[in-house]
Amino acid sequence: EFYKQLILLQKKHPAMQEKKRDSMKVHSVKEGKILFFERMAGENHLFILISFDQNNISLPLSLPYPAHKIFDSTGKEWLGSGANNTLDANPGDVIIMPPFAVFIFEKIIIK
Repeated sequence: EFYKQLILLQKKHPAMQEKKRDSMKVHSVKEGKILFFERMAGENHLFILISFDQNNISLPLSLPYPAHKIFDSTGKEWLGSGANNTLDANPGDVIIMPPFAVFIFEKIIIK
């Protein structure tokens, strides 16, 4: 189910469908071993954080927009601890990235 969820996200989310070269932006992270990148298509943005670190990392988010977490590899549904209950993130927020975790945030579109 874990990989099915990720494949479904890749197939259905407009930001993951965009093929243009400028549809992906890599953000710099000074803390730990974290890969942080953004996929975008128009107003649709996904912020993907992947930890390759063995320790918890306190990470100031350099999000340009408020965002809502849509995927958390540490969730109980994936047999994780479910300890990270951060659902919404705003520019400048600090989150805790658990070891070897994947978080995906989606830009909150205000209409």
